[in-house]
Amino acid sequence: MKHEAAPLSEEAFGPFKRLLENEAGFAVNAAFFSNTLRARMREHGFEKAQAYYAFLTTGSSGKEELKALIEQLTVGETSFFRYQAQWDVLRDVLLPELIRERRLGERSLRCWSAGCCSGEEAYSIAMTVLETLPQVEKWDVRILGTDINNDYLRKAEAGLYSERSVRSVPPDWRQKYFNQVEGRYAVCDAVKRFVRFEQYNLAQDSPADSRVSDVDVLFCRNVTIYFTLESTKRLMEQFAGRLHPGGYLFLGHAETLWQISDRFEPVEFPQTVIYRRMHDGTSPMPEPLLSPRPFLELPQAPLPAKAPDQHVLLFQAWELANQGAYTQAIPLLLKVLEEDNLSDEAYHLLGTLYCRIDQSEKALEAFKRALYVDPINPLAYMNMGSIYRYQRRLKEAERAFKNVLKILDKRAPESRVPFAEDMSCASLRAACVQQLQVLQAGVER
Repeated sequence: MKHEAAPLSEEAFGPFKRLLENEAGFAVNAAFFSNTLRARMREHGFEKAQAYYAFLTTGSSGKEELKALIEQLTVGETSFFRYQAQWDVLRDVLLPELIRERRLGERSLRCWSAGCCSGEEAYSIAMTVLETLPQVEKWDVRILGTDINNDYLRKAEAGLYSERSVRSVPPDWRQKYFNQVEGRYAVCDAVKRFVRFEQYNLAQDSPADSRVSDVDVLFCRNVTIYFTLESTKRLMEQFAGRLHPGGYLFLGHAETLWQISDRFEPVEFPQTVIYRRMHDGTSPMPEPLLSPRPFLELPQAPLPAKAPDQHVLLFQAWELANQGAYTQAIPLLLKVLEEDNLSDEAYHLLGTLYCRIDQSEKALEAFKRALYVDPINPLAYMNMGSIYRYQRRLKEAERAFKNVLKILDKRAPESRVPFAEDMSCASLRAACVQQLQVLQAGVER
């Protein structure tokens, strides 16, 4: 029987950890890194980690292999219009604000999708601009997608996607902005003409790079969860220099600028937080006063055939939650739980909705009940940690995040997290590690 090799020892792993931190900003973990490392070693005929490390750090061949290793460590989890609440804010609030400001002056718009993966995010920006900007042909619109991984960039330039990738694109937009090609969806030229893709290393490329200057809207979501705390601080300083004062930064729900940067102020919207680049000399609103961001998205919930009454109510609650009708959805969930007090899905959704209406104690109780039903579901602990951190209950937050790691250390990195749409265990683990780093930095100040 074949057994998976044990992770590298700390002594053997240390040089690789430092190398990847320096080259790509990554905070790599031995347990998750070892399998990828050994696969690359086998491919190049190395039996000992020390010999492979020497190869990586010597000559042009080693430099190319290091680049390939870094690309293999990147996680490509994305889809069109992921985190719908953020796209609603971009379409309904931020772009109209920029249009009003510039309609009589220089009609320009600069957007950057940093860590764009296979291009869905950059094309989502372009479609949103096309739907929002009147007389777009009279504007100078430039959207740049960058990533460290060349394979992802080739897919982005091709602009060819599966049914699953486009599942969150509104049906009329899908018909308007895509062509169907042999069962797949090809981004049409009307969208592509505004977007270009280039390789870019967020940890290494020059802050003076003219490709990414004077940016109005910057998306960098679920990238810094893989970075060390110091790399994230440097990156946010770089972003502050690239954005216009008053420009907007979109981060993933698992990311925070608390204890990381004072160059941005958080702007609270009903379902999400966006960061605004401050004008020099102004002070940010203290982020811990904001409500915690739950780690549970609100995807469409399929209605089972011949569903029992409580499943119908649960489906209706999901529908209301997706429409932002949180206070209407909550009584339906409470009714579901009267009929079935072991519905962990109902408890998770209830906790998320309580977060979004700023009732943190009720949210905590819901997530605790979800853990009673399933004691090894990491997402409930993750949400509890987030709530505790915003309540400044730092010891309890630390305990909750450490429980997440204990659970995830026993799971395959690529496996999915229950109730977290499209999130792998590797991504949730990285987010949790970042939360603990930020927490510790705050305690030490």
